[in-house]
Amino acid sequence: MFGTGFTAQGSGRNRPYRRTPESYGEDVSFVFAGLDGREEIGDQPALVNFWGAAGYEVDRSDPALGSPEGTVVLATATGFSDHYQHVVGEVLMSDSLQGGSVNPLVRADMVLVPYPRGGAVFSPGSIAWCSCLSHDGYENDVSRITANVLDRFLEDGGPA
Repeated sequence: MFGTGFTAQGSGRNRPYRRTPESYGEDVSFVFAGLDGREEIGDQPALVNFWGAAGYEVDRSDPALGSPEGTVVLATATGFSDHYQHVVGEVLMSDSLQGGSVNPLVRADMVLVPYPRGGAVFSPGSIAWCSCLSHDGYENDVSRITANVLDRFLEDGGPA
């Protein structure tokens, strides 16, 4: 329903997101309005784990686990340390390959999920997202994206 699901958690340094090619589509361009084509998102101080908008608990998009058809992955945060571990519910056997430095499933996906009649869900895929909102007096890319999405969702006719 939300386009993402719990994939990992940890206490190591958070990570910034990198935009995907899909994030430049006309139908989702409103999300990044005012960011002048910036590639990296959330590479700034955070109130949780000190730095970065993706961290603490991270969620990923995965159609095999129920992400709806039409989910657009806008950005992804990777490069987590082994302080981040893949969620145990998806691990069939414990081994040393579950940390963020080796497991590609340890990532945060920022998604937009369109729904019928103008509905949509935006998920940054990370609990730490909100810990970056107040940086620089709320004048930052995380705050801008959040405001862009909320403004669009509040418009007549919704996000579509």
